[in-house]
Amino acid sequence: MERQRRPGARPVLGLAGLRLGYLQNCGTAYVTNSHRTLTVCDEEADGLGFWTAFKRSDGGTGTIKDPNGSAAGCGSGTAPSGVKITQVRLIQHLGDGVTVYLGDWRTVS
Repeated sequence: MERQRRPGARPVLGLAGLRLGYLQNCGTAYVTNSHRTLTVCDEEADGLGFWTAFKRSDGGTGTIKDPNGSAAGCGSGTAPSGVKITQVRLIQHLGDGVTVYLGDWRTVS
């Protein structure tokens, strides 16, 4: 199943995540043009979670998760009015409290 991107949104990055020594597509994260809403979509039915950590212009931080895995729908969150999402970092959740960062922090442009 292909997920539809929201109008006015652009991908932050499409990603290949590391799992057991080989690369796989695991998900997509994107931020709206206003830099206020972050959407995270797990695209691999592998039992692993796809999350995205974020930093905001007001110093706030957090993590958005796709709550239902690769099933239809994505996870999203919106920054308060006047606050923008400034950086993101992709994460793969392996279970049992173990997460792997999929690269460095990326500035949202």
